[in-house]
Amino acid sequence: MFRPGVVTVAIILVVALTVGLGAVLVANEIRSSEAEKREREFINEITELNIKKAELHNEYSSIRDNIQVKIPCGANATIIFLEVDSPLYDVVFPMTGQSSLLLSGTMCLSAEQLPGDEGKITMKQFEEMLAFGWCTAIYYDGKEDLSEYLSSMRALLEARGIEMPNTVFFEYLSYSPDYDKLLVACGIKHAVHHGEGGVPLVDTSINNALLRPGVVGWNAPNQQKNFLEHIYDNKGCAAYSVSFKADITDRYLDVADEEYTDKLGRMMTYIENHSRNNYVSAKGFAKAWESRIEYERIMSDIEAYVEQRRAEIKAELAEIEKRLTEIYRKYNK
Repeated sequence: MFRPGVVTVAIILVVALTVGLGAVLVANEIRSSEAEKREREFINEITELNIKKAELHNEYSSIRDNIQVKIPCGANATIIFLEVDSPLYDVVFPMTGQSSLLLSGTMCLSAEQLPGDEGKITMKQFEEMLAFGWCTAIYYDGKEDLSEYLSSMRALLEARGIEMPNTVFFEYLSYSPDYDKLLVACGIKHAVHHGEGGVPLVDTSINNALLRPGVVGWNAPNQQKNFLEHIYDNKGCAAYSVSFKADITDRYLDVADEEYTDKLGRMMTYIENHSRNNYVSAKGFAKAWESRIEYERIMSDIEAYVEQRRAEIKAELAEIEKRLTEIYRKYNK
């Protein structure tokens, strides 16, 4: 039996439920839209900060690599020739870069070793080598009073028109740190030793009145490359010695033996290549010391800059972290 009242009530209930469900769906849709909008705003606010944060972390870790400054070598390996015999010009000089100033030698002078004497390089050859960057040193064997010896050498060289060197090469066991004050007073700036008195072979100083580079024989076992690496690692100054006399094996160069000359040639090429790549220079001690001082000055400036910039980066990162915390709190309410 048809009952209109019941149908009416049912229709009303269905409509009410439909309206209520629609209202819930609309409300949920509004809330969802607002949540998505809020999430987008949150992401937008933190993304830029996180990108900047990553950039700052990268700069902090790679700041030294990004510094575009030409840094002097700082490390130097001088090659010292203890005699000025004629093979020095005829055989050795062509090996040391006549067409390049990357590598030059230092010639030791003594009363028995003077250019122009019989069997020695000529004065013309001597002057040519100096023009190519070669330097000079006084050879001292410890047999005479050092002060008197330096005075006599000064007079001898002046008589020949040769400038007095400011470097003294001390023969084995002839150097003592006690000589340092006398050397400075005599105008000597570089004392080449063999480690006497416990003085380090690689000198890394820049503030001393006297540079004290140590020396090893160019042919000493396992020293050709190892000593060069030691010089480079310490960013200091040292030397290799070469002699035409066979009395000390580790520095002897037999110019009549191709094996010897080839070996010295390879060593010089090796050093020259490292010089070209700015790992280690091969100049006289005066230029070596100037380079070390400039190296230390620039490195000090770089370290000061790195320290300052890293402090600034830390401050910027702290500010970013503070801002990120504020954003997280704002959107987590």
